[in-house]
Amino acid sequence: MRNIILLALALVASPATAQTARPVAVQTQSSGAASGAVVMTGVGQASSVNIVNGATAGYAVLYDSLTVPADGALTPSLIRWCMPVAINTGLRDTFPAPLPFYNGLAAFVSSTSCTTKAAVAYAFASAQVQ
Repeated sequence: MRNIILLALALVASPATAQTARPVAVQTQSSGAASGAVVMTGVGQASSVNIVNGATAGYAVLYDSLTVPADGALTPSLIRWCMPVAINTGLRDTFPAPLPFYNGLAAFVSSTSCTTKAAVAYAFASAQVQ
């Protein structure tokens, strides 16, 4: 059974072990001033992502972190997924093999590149995590 949890930029704890892990659809919603959201804390996996962008084109990023990073250079080894996203559009991606996250999952859109964060306000991000 899947539980859908709607959160407003909140932290969501992930199950501690793979034996007890159950898929949970986690959705975060940002306000116009938000630059990202933490959709999972701790160790877990993401099997899909959905991001709806706002008025600035950029790059949707899933980052292995307990916090949304500050603007500037990103640590390449923590970038788990990155895709370009156009103005006022969305994208959805399903991963054939779930993406591992060891610290947490922070989702954000950057206006510059996959490796440098420049905050962009976006409509919302959701991820299927366990």
